Amino acid sequence: MRLGYLYSRYPVLSQTFCDMEMLELERRGFELVVGSIHPPLTSIRHPHAGRLKAPVHYAPPGAIVRLWEEKARGGNRWPHGLVAAHEQRYGPQIKAPTRARNASYFAELFRREGVNHFHVHFANRAAHTALFLKAMAGIPFSVTAHGQDFMADLGNDDLLREICDEAEFVAVETEYSRSLMQARCPNAAA
Repeated sequence: MRLGYLYSRYPVLSQTFCDMEMLELERRGFELVVGSIHPPLTSIRHPHAGRLKAPVHYAPPGAIVRLWEEKARGGNRWPHGLVAAHEQRYGPQIKAPTRARNASYFAELFRREGVNHFHVHFANRAAHTALFLKAMAGIPFSVTAHGQDFMADLGNDDLLREICDEAEFVAVETEYSRSLMQARCPNAAA
């Protein structure tokens, strides 16, 4: 099985738990494909990140990612209905077209690299992008919610429920987070 990871921003110095998880998977023989919507804000890296074998693929700049949108539209893989539904349901501030453009790049990357499943740490813009990626490429995903991401950053419980309903599984870090997530996302409570 080839696993993918999708981050909003990677690597981040404070997220060594992500490094350790991926390093352990590589140690166990999994090949990883790592995608990040945004590059890191600093060149400071924890030594863990340097031990990761998998290269990190970053979404191209906006002008280039629009070409990926055109390619997806031309290949009849653009999720017109999902983009329209998200714009109507959640408003323009949720940036559904941007999430879909980024997803078009990562859908092609993950398909080309033979990714069977991908994981998203944090229920944030990367998890939102995962919805579009799944719609375009049919690749299942899972998500780990950590706290501030679903409590504040995402900013929309309806979108959080949609992400959790579409995920193969949802993990959390604490019993407190689990009870909050189960209350907010009853369909995915198990």
